[in-house]
Amino acid sequence: MSFRPLRSLRIAAVCAVLFPSAAAVAFPISFPSPGGYQSPYALQFTTPEKARSVGWKRAPWNDPARWSLLPRERWYDREAYRLRSFENLAYGAQPIHFPSLPKVEAMPPALKRERVLTVAQQMIGMHYQHHHLPNFDPYPVRPEWPWIKVASGIHGAGQDCSNFVAWVYNYALGIRLSGAVVEASRQTTVPGPDGGLVNIQAFAKPDGIAYADFIARLEPGDVIYIRSDAGRISHSVLWVGTLAVDANGKDKYFIIDSTGPDRKDSNGVTIPDGVHLRAFGPNSWYFRDAAVVHRIIADR
Repeated sequence: MSFRPLRSLRIAAVCAVLFPSAAAVAFPISFPSPGGYQSPYALQFTTPEKARSVGWKRAPWNDPARWSLLPRERWYDREAYRLRSFENLAYGAQPIHFPSLPKVEAMPPALKRERVLTVAQQMIGMHYQHHHLPNFDPYPVRPEWPWIKVASGIHGAGQDCSNFVAWVYNYALGIRLSGAVVEASRQTTVPGPDGGLVNIQAFAKPDGIAYADFIARLEPGDVIYIRSDAGRISHSVLWVGTLAVDANGKDKYFIIDSTGPDRKDSNGVTIPDGVHLRAFGPNSWYFRDAAVVHRIIADR
């Protein structure tokens, strides 16, 4: 299957000066960059923030206590999870399926894609943790709560790669992807707004495809699934493309993902764990081991 490049990729550099990436959306939670890390990368949108953030000032979007069907006061109550496994305790409360909004459903695909990336932008600085909800953090009051080891060693709020991607699509568009990376990579249809179904357009990365040919197929918000060194699907990222810029002018194409502290930016500085913009270069692991691309937002 082939895809035509998104037109906004070609005009992003021109429009970026009109709509800079400053995070103006008033999200109910925030994630300051660890250790004062300053990224040379920044998202640059082609549409106004007001158009991208429709509905987020109302419930349930603006109320973190309503982000799960499990009552907030029971999030850290073991009895609320008594029929679940140890792993489920570590992952914690499941998110709600966010409702749809008529104005969002009527958005053109390019605006929906930028809405998805606007949510992702708000998560920058969030730590990598194995949780379903970005604000699930039992450890200050329940230090013994089950925890799955992560490279940073941090116990706190956060999400892993696939739960981050699932959260972004759920919050932005009411599209509910699986939070399990292997299962998500195999999905062909997923629950959409108001009980409907969304068909996923998927294509495998052809063997030997040139870097330029591969990125020409991608559109912002596409989900790229990456193989581990062992050859298994182990990671997922959101394609940003040229809707971000490098202050140093070195890196041109970008993804945003939640991962460990094992990539460097164009300053040669190690990017902290968790959600950050990272370069998608021709020699990167992201390109080398990309396996499958999912397009959730179809062209009309």
